Amino acid sequence: MEPVQDKLRELIARHCGSLRTNTDMLAGFIARMNAPDNISGQPARDALHIAHQIAGAGGSIGFAEMSVIASDIEHALQPIVAVNGAPSPTQRALIDNLVRQLRDVAAGLTPESSTLFHARIDAVGPARRLA
Repeated sequence: MEPVQDKLRELIARHCGSLRTNTDMLAGFIARMNAPDNISGQPARDALHIAHQIAGAGGSIGFAEMSVIASDIEHALQPIVAVNGAPSPTQRALIDNLVRQLRDVAAGLTPESSTLFHARIDAVGPARRLA
């Protein structure tokens, strides 16, 4: 195996854990959105930020399903963040369902389930000048 592939696999393995951790953090922020002391809308902004990170990281390292669900959460949170509010019951049901889906996917993450884990990556040497 090439050194580039080894490094990519190490990166994917590290990110499996961080994606699970971030998913748990996201669920915590979502839970706080309807708390009686949530008058600032900060939990929704925090959730939006984490959902964006999950969507980007998941897509970048070959976890497309995770990326799509996190992106759906991101889109569901945007109107809530725009008004610094708490979600309506309909919004909350949608977001809770998406978070459940995301947690299910995160629980099953393994480095090998990344579409990049088994990809053939060839290191490209320095560009050569054509004479």
